[in-house]
Amino acid sequence: MWDRPSNSSQKGRLLGTAVIWRWAIPAVLMEHAARSQQEVPVVEVVAVCVEEGCSGERYPFCALLYQSTMYERYSAMHFHGRPAPTHMAGLGGEKGNGGDEAVTRRAILWDYRYLSE
Repeated sequence: MWDRPSNSSQKGRLLGTAVIWRWAIPAVLMEHAARSQQEVPVVEVVAVCVEEGCSGERYPFCALLYQSTMYERYSAMHFHGRPAPTHMAGLGGEKGNGGDEAVTRRAILWDYRYLSE
């Protein structure tokens, strides 16, 4: 999980790792859904583990996705009525802090273009 698109010519910062779970479906008319997913490919990721030293980094999709009309319903699903975290510390523990405790089972939204294998 990167702070900018992984195909960017600028050097991005690796914020963490996760497992891609499924595509997030935007709240648009069905005839526009495919185009929306193509233009803004958003996925739900799980098993987030924040890179060591990145807990204080900004979660790039807090406002961009969770406060948008197309994806706002995921806020209730992922955070149970609480606001989406604004920093990576709210998404999971750091790798350097040990084992399975660092991995969260919570699903979050991430722009697919900001991921790499």
